[in-house]
Amino acid sequence: MAGILTAVFGAIGGFVSRVASFVGSTITAIGSTVCGAAKGFIGAVAKIGVETVGAIKEAVGFVGTIMHSIAEIVLGMKLEDTSEELGAKAVQAEKSIDDFDGDAEAYIHYLNDEIELDRARFEKMTSEEKIGCEAIGITLETKAVEQKLGGVEIPEESLAELGKIHMAGIDIDAVKLLDIIKQLKESGITNMNDIVDYLEGKGDSDRIKTGEALKSAMGDGALERIYQIRDAVIRNEEN
Repeated sequence: MAGILTAVFGAIGGFVSRVASFVGSTITAIGSTVCGAAKGFIGAVAKIGVETVGAIKEAVGFVGTIMHSIAEIVLGMKLEDTSEELGAKAVQAEKSIDDFDGDAEAYIHYLNDEIELDRARFEKMTSEEKIGCEAIGITLETKAVEQKLGGVEIPEESLAELGKIHMAGIDIDAVKLLDIIKQLKESGITNMNDIVDYLEGKGDSDRIKTGEALKSAMGDGALERIYQIRDAVIRNEEN
C-alpha cells in the first residue's frame, strides 16, 4: 500500500512540477505577477486533498468555469475564449499585462479582440501546458474581478478552496458565489483567504465574524458539508 501511495503522490508531484515549470517559462511574455499567482494556484490545488492527476484537472477546470462566468458578469462582456484559451493567447501574444499598467480588464480586452489563438500550436500542447494556460487564464480573470469590484482579494488559496468544495459534491454557481463575495465585502471581509482560515481553523482572521457572514451567505447546510470535507482531509493526512 505504501508503495502505491508513494507512486500516486509522486505522479501528482511530477505533474504539478511540470505545470509550474511551464508557467514559469512564460514570465517574460505575461509578467511576473500573473505567473507567480498562476503557479501558486496550481500548488494550492495540489494541497486540497486530491489524489490523482485527473482530480487536479477536474478541480482546476471547475475553478476556470466558475471564475470565467463571474468575470463575464462583473465585466459585463461576453468572453468568447475559455480560461484555457485566454491563457494560451497570453502566452503567444507580444504584449504582457505590464504593457497595460497591470489593468487585467484592458489586457483581457486586448487578448479577446486582437489576438487570434494559434489553434495548431494549442492542440499540440501537452496536458501540463494546457493546465498551465488554464491557470494563467484563471489568474487574469480573477485579477480583473478583483480590480472591478474594488478592495476585494481572491488569492490562490481561496480559488483552490472552490475546487475542494466542488470535489466534495457541493453545488455552487457563479451567481451565488459572486453574491457571497459581495455579502462578505459588505460585512467587512474583503480577503477571501479569511474563508479558508475559517474553514480550516487557522490563520489570524476574525473567525467569529467570518463565520457569521459565511453562514448568512451560504447557509448552515453547506458549511456543515464543508466541515465534513475538512475533517476527512485531516484524517487522511494523519493516516
